[in-house]
Amino acid sequence: MYQFITFLRMVALAMTFLVGNSLMALTDEQEKASLLVANNWIKLVDERRYADSWSQASPVFQMTIPQKEWVSYLDSIRKPLGAVKARTVADQRPAMNPVGLAAGDYMVIVYDTTFTNSSHADELLTLSLGNDGKWRVLTYLISMQPASTSTSPK
Repeated sequence: MYQFITFLRMVALAMTFLVGNSLMALTDEQEKASLLVANNWIKLVDERRYADSWSQASPVFQMTIPQKEWVSYLDSIRKPLGAVKARTVADQRPAMNPVGLAAGDYMVIVYDTTFTNSSHADELLTLSLGNDGKWRVLTYLISMQPASTSTSPK
């Protein structure tokens, strides 16, 4: 499990810092297709269909973590958060041949999400475009954000 989490963080970090240096132009159709795949995949996670989310992920994802470990991992991090109250796309960026990953086309999608049992979280999905022309999830990373506190002068 540690190896998988390290892999997730490495890819997420690489995509976050390197995506700006390797931007590519995608058609509106390709961007919409990647977002549709991401939305459908994250819906599986929301519905606690963790095994299905693993089955629909990229082959690299599947080789990185066994399905049973993936299900256990998601159960431990997502179940305590409760249901999704709200989710919006905060960012969507394409990348081509980012350093540290296999050559190819990638899409990074960040969701701003609120759960019933927790405040704000960022959910980062990295998708890769397969040789068959289909987008598949390569990574999923959730980062809980501290509750915002407003301070006003007295």
